[in-house]
Amino acid sequence: MKPYILFLTLLLSLAACKQNDQPPIAPQKMEEILTDLHYAEVYSMMLDDTLHQARSRNMDSLAVYYKDVLAHHKVSEDAFMQSMDWYKNHAEDIDSVYSHVLLRVSSAENAPPIPR
Repeated sequence: MKPYILFLTLLLSLAACKQNDQPPIAPQKMEEILTDLHYAEVYSMMLDDTLHQARSRNMDSLAVYYKDVLAHHKVSEDAFMQSMDWYKNHAEDIDSVYSHVLLRVSSAENAPPIPR
């Protein structure tokens, strides 16, 4: 009976390890989310009101923007945080994601201005 329990334990352990091989949010979707969050950060610093000076983050607005970005991508805050934890433990993967985010942001910066 003990060999079966040992075999079952080993099998379950391998299955658990296999599940952690992939991030909860796929890299391409994570790139899109992080790009939008970057824009939200920038936009929150552009707001100028009586309580917040320009060039400082408006944390109230930023929290709303973060929720809106996650809702837009149909991702819960818990799923996003689990993904960030996964990516923290997989440095090469997060480096790849952020390199694509930087490409997206820099190509947007080089785009012609929007006519008004």
